[in-house]
Amino acid sequence: MAHGVFTVPAVGLTGMAVVMTAWLLLGSRPPSRRTLWTLALWGTPLLFVPPFLSGDIYSYLAQGELARRGFDPYTTGPAALDTPLTSLVSPFWQRTPSPYGPVFTLIERLIATVSGGNVHIGVTLCRLVAVGGIGLMIWAVPRLAERVGTPAEHALWLGVLNPLVLWHFIGGGHNDALMVGLVLAGFELVLAGSAWGMPLLCLAANVKVTAIVAVAVAGVELVKRRPVVGALTTLGTLAAITALASWGGGFGWVRTLTTSSSVPSWLAPTNWAGFADGSLFGVGKAIGAVLAVLAVAVLLWWQWRGRLSSPLVLGAGMAAVIVGGPVVQPWYLLWAVVPLATVIHAGRARTILVSVIAVFALVLPPVRDTGGNLALGYLIAVTAAATIGISGKKKLTNSFRPH
Repeated sequence: MAHGVFTVPAVGLTGMAVVMTAWLLLGSRPPSRRTLWTLALWGTPLLFVPPFLSGDIYSYLAQGELARRGFDPYTTGPAALDTPLTSLVSPFWQRTPSPYGPVFTLIERLIATVSGGNVHIGVTLCRLVAVGGIGLMIWAVPRLAERVGTPAEHALWLGVLNPLVLWHFIGGGHNDALMVGLVLAGFELVLAGSAWGMPLLCLAANVKVTAIVAVAVAGVELVKRRPVVGALTTLGTLAAITALASWGGGFGWVRTLTTSSSVPSWLAPTNWAGFADGSLFGVGKAIGAVLAVLAVAVLLWWQWRGRLSSPLVLGAGMAAVIVGGPVVQPWYLLWAVVPLATVIHAGRARTILVSVIAVFALVLPPVRDTGGNLALGYLIAVTAAATIGISGKKKLTNSFRPH
């Protein structure tokens, strides 16, 4: 039994490390035609395994079932269902209401209706929604990259093929995939002059409210082009967000936005002082919120003055929201990583971004374990990754050397 307990984290972490290493090796010369085939090859198996690294997808199903049965998911937690599905939801979130926007609540309800309460079907449908978001990313990323002179294959490798997308958007089925996909597609359409851009950004903000950063960046871009029309379009989008929130159940989701921060996140810098002194949790979160707002405001000003491109402001603004937020999860990084991938393809910035992805790709183990077994699992995984990386680097170097 002890042998099995040791094997599980070691095998899981080694598999993750091997995929991460293969991704890093591809980054030396990203294949222009095979990137998407590689994504399909690596991602497809994850569609057929239990939810990976997070059980949030069960919360989605429970919230959808609540809505289907006539409960208000913004005032009622999954515990009210008293069904086998409830037991799959983390104890931390059993009695907490939904923090998601009304558009995603509608999707949750639709999934609950179609699946008829079948968990396996529900999980599959949630993942298909996430895959739809990834499809929007695949469409938008190369187009945004071309606008700022970034090679499309580099942007796709860094922004879409990376391990965080595989683990959390496909394996975890997180609704962040839909939000990011809508943000990037809407942003590209805004830059292209399409009237469909702002509505997509409006939908994204009604999935997760953090997409409001994209609305602000797109608004500055529109106002720069046509001040009156741009301002009216931006204000109209904000009004649409408010109307959709009201239609989806009043302003209940606004009151529940802090639900996810009810459990302190050790990855969030705003919580670090609180872990040392519990009375400082509120102070850290308040300071983080103020700094995030100020950072986004400065970025928007630089965008207005033409000092920064709008895709860079979008990525940097999302990064500010992540760092200054009360909760940080590995998949949150993709809010910033994907847009930044469209503007960063060389130099120190690329090295930093790749390093952050590589670290956060392994920060959550595939099983809940602690102590020696987990430490040995990480040791074996890192050793395997280093061995494969060194060997693969030599083969790549030899294959590109003139004969």
